[in-house]
Amino acid sequence: MGLLFAFTTQTKTSIYFYGYGERLKPAVDDCIGKLAPKKFHESLKTAWYRASKELVATFSTEVPSGITLRKLEIKDAVTVNELWPHNGKETIKFVKHAIENDLTIAACDSNGRLIAWCLRLPLGSLGLLQVMSSQRRLGFGSLMVRVLSKKIAEQNLDVFAPVVTENTPSRRMFEKLGFEKIDEIYWTLEEY
Repeated sequence: MGLLFAFTTQTKTSIYFYGYGERLKPAVDDCIGKLAPKKFHESLKTAWYRASKELVATFSTEVPSGITLRKLEIKDAVTVNELWPHNGKETIKFVKHAIENDLTIAACDSNGRLIAWCLRLPLGSLGLLQVMSSQRRLGFGSLMVRVLSKKIAEQNLDVFAPVVTENTPSRRMFEKLGFEKIDEIYWTLEEY
């Protein structure tokens, strides 16, 4: 598991090691050390969760009154990117690519305003789950996970999700839904 993205701008090169397991961390650290030996890098550690398609089949996807669900649209990319805690100068391209090429779900209020969303990442897992701060603790994050998980399970696939280790509320939500932690996964962006 894992992907490697590299991109170059006029002033720098960026390499993104995307979703690699604990067993690969020493090799990635060694590679980065050779590419940029004098530079410090930091990897984001996440808990890697799994839900079987059988478990997902039991998920309720009832939508609260006044809320509509839709696929994310390219016009939503700026909002999604801006509110993503791990965004950067180049991440808008990543967000647009995910919206255009994979499964997404968004919840909108009665005025059509975006209030929550989740995307399937190129790695195949859930990702970029976000709920607007004014709408938190109302069950919208869980709803986004349940609905997108159902769409993935309809393709006869199990569902995976990385959750930042320190994000205790999100980890609790996934565990309450029945997701099992099966590994530690890392994400590293190196610019030089």
